[in-house]
This record gives sequence, structure tokens and C-alpha cells, in this order.
Amino acid sequence: MSEFDRIDKFFKPLSGVGANNLQDDVAHIPPYVISTDTIVQGTHFIGNEKPITLAQKLLAVNLSDVASCGGKPYGYTLNICVPKGTTDKWFAEFAEGLKIVNDKYNLQLLGGDTVSGGENIVLSATIFANEPKNNPHRGNAKIGDVVCLLGKIGGGVFGLKSARGEINNKKLLKYYQIPEPNVIEAISINSYINASIDISDGLIADLNHICKASNVGINLNINDIPLVDEIKKYVNEYDDFYEMILQGGDDYVVAITVSQDFIKQVQQEMDNIGKKLYIIGEVINDTNNVRVFDKSGIEKRILKKGYEHK
Repeated sequence: MSEFDRIDKFFKPLSGVGANNLQDDVAHIPPYVISTDTIVQGTHFIGNEKPITLAQKLLAVNLSDVASCGGKPYGYTLNICVPKGTTDKWFAEFAEGLKIVNDKYNLQLLGGDTVSGGENIVLSATIFANEPKNNPHRGNAKIGDVVCLLGKIGGGVFGLKSARGEINNKKLLKYYQIPEPNVIEAISINSYINASIDISDGLIADLNHICKASNVGINLNINDIPLVDEIKKYVNEYDDFYEMILQGGDDYVVAITVSQDFIKQVQQEMDNIGKKLYIIGEVINDTNNVRVFDKSGIEKRILKKGYEHK
């Protein structure tokens, strides 16, 4: 059974008011939206990262979830499980990383728990954000909507390659270790968004969640997908380059659908904050499926949709 099948079978029946049947990464409990995420050594990070880096990644992946709904971050609780013998120096550096993100987004630590045990580091945070006026659920995509990204992708999958030593690129390593969530961008255009999701498990996989929740299809133009500048030199080095981009996770870029009637206003709002909007496709009357086309209109077959926890 897949990760999402398990959620549907075992946990969705337990969901309550504000959870939207567990279709979204956030729960709406006015006046807050709430999200939680966990990163585990060996799954979400290599294990040789500095504590200051791990702290920033933990908060970034949580901030990305509330960014997907346009929430303004307020504070978070923290749960830390580390191996016995972890030094005070480790905790001091980890706290330094938390403070960097706190200062950047005006966040505050609200509580949590620390335990020692096991061989791997396990870090969790639950983040609270002020609920926006508009709540763009995954199930709100409309036929005819424009599909957009609020940033460039590909840095996550190639940053992981750098972390593993497969390539040597410190700039790409930073995309994987300390992603930059689209918090400001999503807040600025929140009132125009119909549906949204952050790209953590891969572009195809996450857009498929919108398709399933909204009972629509999405057509993408592969040539319009914005790539992180540092990965463009690898295009000819990997036969499966575009499959890696479409399937790879850890980008933490927000994808949205917007009515064609408002796309110019959204572009203007993004221009006002010095950011760019990337139009990559459209929502169509189809059955829960993302289809990808090249510049000649030929559909590309994508066998693997993206990452799932097993």
C-alpha cells in the first residue's frame, strides 16, 4: 500500500473539522492554518550536514506548506530526537539555525520536546500561520485555469546529487540543504489563487494531487517549466534529465492554478515584489491526470510520477 493509500484508508476516517479530508498539507483552525512535517536522517538529509543547516531545512519545509495556502507564518512547536551523546555544541548550532529563520520570517518557538535514542536524527515541527482571507484548497482547480510556478525547480534533485558526491556544485547543494519557500510570493497573490500545492515530492506527483482532489486534468509544456540556472549545464549529460526534473522532489516551490481572467493581475503583483511568475500549463476537462508535452506538441511518457514514503 502506498503512502497516500494508507492515509486514505486509515487516517482520513479520523479527520475532523478543518482537515478537509486530509487533502491538503494544512488544517484550517481559525484564526490559524496549521501544518506539520518531519525530516529523517537518511531519507530527507544525508546525515553529515551541520546542525545550523538542518534547523533551517526543517523550518523551510514547514514554511513551504503554509506558503501553499498564502498563510502568514506566526510560530512553531519543535520535536527533536537525536542519538544519545549528542553534544551541547550540536544543540547550540541547531538553535542558531532556528534563529536565522525566526529573524527572517518573524517566527517564534512555541514549545516542543527533545528526546535521545536510536541511531538517526529525527526532526519535526508544527507550524502555525495566520489564516488568509482566501483558502486555496487542492480541490479548487477550475477547468480553464492557468497553471503556474512561483519559482524555478530542479535545484532539489541536483542538489541531492551534490550532497551524495555525484556532482560537485556548492550552489546546488544549498538548494537541497536550505530551500527558500515562496512565503512572500504566496501571500502577495493569495486572493487570486484557486488551487495550490508546494512541490516537495516532484512536479508531476504533486500536480496529480490537485488533479485528484479537483477531478480535473493538467496539461504541461515542458519547455515552459523554469529551471534553476545552475542545472542547465547538465541537460546534455543525462539522457533522463527532464524525467529527473519532473519526478524529483525537494524543490519546495509553490504551484498554483489561477483563472485566466486574473493572470495579468497576478503577474503584476509578482512584479511589484520583484519576483517572476512562470506559466507552465492549463487545467483541462480530463480524468485526474497530468500530461506533459514538448514544443512540437508530442506527449512525453512519464513512467514514475514522483517520490512516495514507503
